[in-house]
Order: sequence, then structure tokens, then C-alpha cells
Amino acid sequence: MVLSRPAVQLIAGRCRCPVPDTPDDMWLGAYGESLGISIVHFPGFHQARPDDYPPELLQTQFVVSFHKHWMIDPLQVYEKW
Repeated sequence: MVLSRPAVQLIAGRCRCPVPDTPDDMWLGAYGESLGISIVHFPGFHQARPDDYPPELLQTQFVVSFHKHWMIDPLQVYEKW
């Protein structure tokens, strides 16, 4: 998730997750939309590990991040992608 400075200024100090295990990205997106912040999807943000995607898909994308690092070395992922 990438936020602009004005978006952070609108959200900071106001947004509270309803429960500790609330999916933060989904909650921030919904809260941001309620404030009139435009939400844009970018396919380079991945919720799973690189191994969870077909290599052909990742080779055609500008990869920004992977969110899961279960049973992999995050430093190796960073160096490769």
C-alpha cells in the first residue's frame, strides 16, 4: 500500500481498526474511500509469496512487493525481485 502525504494527513489519528486482527489494507482502503480518497489498484502488489504465482505472470509485471514470507527468506525475495 502506498499513501500520499495528504491521504496520511487525513487518515492519521482518526482511523481505528474495529478488532486487532482486522485486515489493515482492506480497512484502510474502506476508510480512505469514506473520506473521499481515490483508491487505485496496482497489480505489482502481491499478497502471497513469489512461489505462489505462476512465473509467467510475475515476468510480465512490475513487481513492487510480496506480503507473505512464510517458509522463505525475505532477503532473497528482495534481492531477486
